[in-house]
Amino acid sequence: MTLVADKIIEKEDKVEMRGRILFTGSGGFLGTYFRHFTQLERDRIIYGSSSNLKVPEGEPCDWRQFSSCYTNIEEIVGSEKIDVIVHAASVIPKSFSDATCDREFRLNTAMIQSLGEFACAHGVKRFVYISSFGSMEDTQCLDIKDYYTLSKVTGELFCRLFSSKGVSSISLRISAPYGEFQGARTVMRVFIERALAGDSIEVFGTGAREQNFTYAGDVAKAIELALDNTASGTYEIVGEKSYSMLELAQLIKQLTGSTSEIVVGNQPDPQEHYRPHYRYDRALKDFGYRPTFDLPNGLQRFISWLKGNPVDGALK
Repeated sequence: MTLVADKIIEKEDKVEMRGRILFTGSGGFLGTYFRHFTQLERDRIIYGSSSNLKVPEGEPCDWRQFSSCYTNIEEIVGSEKIDVIVHAASVIPKSFSDATCDREFRLNTAMIQSLGEFACAHGVKRFVYISSFGSMEDTQCLDIKDYYTLSKVTGELFCRLFSSKGVSSISLRISAPYGEFQGARTVMRVFIERALAGDSIEVFGTGAREQNFTYAGDVAKAIELALDNTASGTYEIVGEKSYSMLELAQLIKQLTGSTSEIVVGNQPDPQEHYRPHYRYDRALKDFGYRPTFDLPNGLQRFISWLKGNPVDGALK
């Protein structure tokens, strides 16, 4: 048996893997982070993408180009022994209100359908799905408000179907991931950029709205822990605690040594009273996940990276 993050995982709770791992969405933020920092043997991983990307010069990885929605997966990897699929690819809208049925919902659903059908037909042992809280405020009631969030929850239901067909499947629902290689202009990134430039940092409403931020290194660790474990269902992969937007701005100002003024209340915040209540205790109990980077430590790493990469984020 193995001791992982204070949890003893018995041998019967593990999936024996000798084949390879297919990691989708490898050109995105989390995929790029995983490529650079994973502790897994690099020759076991096939990095897949449906984007027209070039392998970064000098980066030793097995990179495969797939068609849209991974519909040609049989042609690309059908002759190889794939034990695990990590599905991190996703069509992400600029905002939840921009998500459409024809784009985010249909394309994301088509992707997981293609990958799941391949997994069931080829004896894939483990399917790890990277999900999201999206716009949900009450996860117990699944108060879905947009087509992107609908697509992610639908993906979680697909995973239940795959499990019923013999493919051990798990959904990792991530809250507000951040870190090196993130290109999206999130609230966090905007605050950091303005702090580094000495510009005022504008906080909507009173700044009381809270968010739970999860460092990419913790997401990568959760993926690694879930790979050879038989835990199934949907798990919350989140940070240790939530922070208000005002606390986030103050922390960023402190870490950057900025002289920026924090301006509060010029714009209303429609989510002024939002307070997420997430828990990682099931993930800790079932496969040993616990966040190891608190927000100050994760932010310091992200800020250092942004200083050297002020324009480009993850590979597009």
